[in-house]
Amino acid sequence: MLAGIPLAWSLSNSASPVVKWWRGAKQKDLLLCAGGMTLTAVSAYWLQRALGVNPQWSVSLAFKWCSDPKFLHVTTTNVFSLVRDCGTALGFAIAAPRAKR
Repeated sequence: MLAGIPLAWSLSNSASPVVKWWRGAKQKDLLLCAGGMTLTAVSAYWLQRALGVNPQWSVSLAFKWCSDPKFLHVTTTNVFSLVRDCGTALGFAIAAPRAKR
């Protein structure tokens, strides 16, 4: 939350340098950002696995405490959220119009 509030404020301000960069970014730059985001997510996952931490810990807790397992969906897991966000960033980077310069 502490990181999200300043980020949301900076992205909502159209004079922000982040917004200016984002609007004028080349497709290559957007692809690099999406690739960096994906690399960070995959690295965090495998680092947790290497340290003996289960990245899907919330799923086992959900099955333990949920009275009806049919309410549990793969789309509610932490790892699936990371995959979905990385896919969205990659899709946006591919579909972004190229600036004519």
